[in-house]
Amino acid sequence: MSHRERQTVLFMISSGKGGIGMVLGIPDFWIWSAFLLSVGSTLLCVIYGAINWNRGGNDESQQIDEEVQWDEKEKEVEAKL
Repeated sequence: MSHRERQTVLFMISSGKGGIGMVLGIPDFWIWSAFLLSVGSTLLCVIYGAINWNRGGNDESQQIDEEVQWDEKEKEVEAKL
């Protein structure tokens, strides 16, 4: 690590509020926490989607039949109008 790189790291550590410093160039705790929460929620959504990817596929033929019946009834009602 060169002298310039060490100075940059030391500056990043010592320049934050309350001596906490910057993490990945983000100086504020609340911005950092919002960033972590958004990344965390994204990961949870991806995991949830992967787990539930093919659930409910057993009822698909029944749902299609119900939609066909609904469409037929709707056409009858429209024809009466």
